[in-house]
Amino acid sequence: MISIIKKLKEEDVLILVISPLILTFTRYMHVHFEFINNLMAKSYFLKEIMVYLPDFSFPFFLVLIYKTSLKDYGFGFGKFCSWIKYVVIFYFLMLPFILYVSTQHSFKINYPEYKKALLSIRIFIIYEIINFFTYLSTEVFFRGVLVIGLARFFGFKSIFISTFPYVLIHFGKPIPEIYGSLIAGIVLGYIAYKEKTILPTTILHFSVAFTLELIRFAETNL
Repeated sequence: MISIIKKLKEEDVLILVISPLILTFTRYMHVHFEFINNLMAKSYFLKEIMVYLPDFSFPFFLVLIYKTSLKDYGFGFGKFCSWIKYVVIFYFLMLPFILYVSTQHSFKINYPEYKKALLSIRIFIIYEIINFFTYLSTEVFFRGVLVIGLARFFGFKSIFISTFPYVLIHFGKPIPEIYGSLIAGIVLGYIAYKEKTILPTTILHFSVAFTLELIRFAETNL
């Protein structure tokens, strides 16, 4: 263990130390800062942006310190012809699960998180735009930094390093989603590790969530 720690680069150590701090801070920052709590109480959309902004900003912080490239954390298009097949295949593999969970009461009462999104197509679209940012930020943090960023030292094992906290942040959500996050963490981690970009994982992750919420919107308004 000591020999492994000695071989770790300073950047890897910083990622491993700062990551849990970011996750903790973003979940409890409203408790520590009253002005943040007041801002978050005023608008759901502002709250979502503030909660996920640290996740999104993390690689920019690392680039600023270590003079690396954002491509080192999955920013880039990668090889479209290589990764698009993963998006299509895994989306259609997930479709039966999406259709099943859309019928479950636990999902109906939890999604969408912003209930007013069901009131009109305009609010729904705005909600999904903000939602895209939250999923992008999640992919930047878990697949960009924790998988692609740490893969330079940990290799394939970075997928599982990322999956562990990814499952933990789903605690409190519907049970099928918690178990599903374990599979999703490994699948999305593998795609990011292999393709060295978070673009396919962001598209896939958001598409699954969007389909589920689109079904809820259709059920409510049609």
